[in-house]
Amino acid sequence: MNKLNEFELFCLYHLGLVGTQAGIPLNLNQIAQRLNVSLDDLDAFLSQTRLDPQSVLNSGFDLVGAQMDIQLAPKGIHLESVARRHFEEFRSLQQAD
Repeated sequence: MNKLNEFELFCLYHLGLVGTQAGIPLNLNQIAQRLNVSLDDLDAFLSQTRLDPQSVLNSGFDLVGAQMDIQLAPKGIHLESVARRHFEEFRSLQQAD
């Protein structure tokens, strides 16, 4: 299994950010294929790192707002920086639990 990256998965699965392109969040099958990992390994990693949908929901993080920031960002905005800010906010909310 490839070493999975929490930030990359947050971008792909929750924000719909693929590289520098904003789009629709990928589903688990698409991500597993893209990262060349099994669905079981991907699901286990998401649970272990609290990136699974239920953990995101429980955190109180404004996922819809974050997705909108990515989708509606004006040209010239560095989307990875916006995504990084949202990822850090998400993690800080989880640490506050």
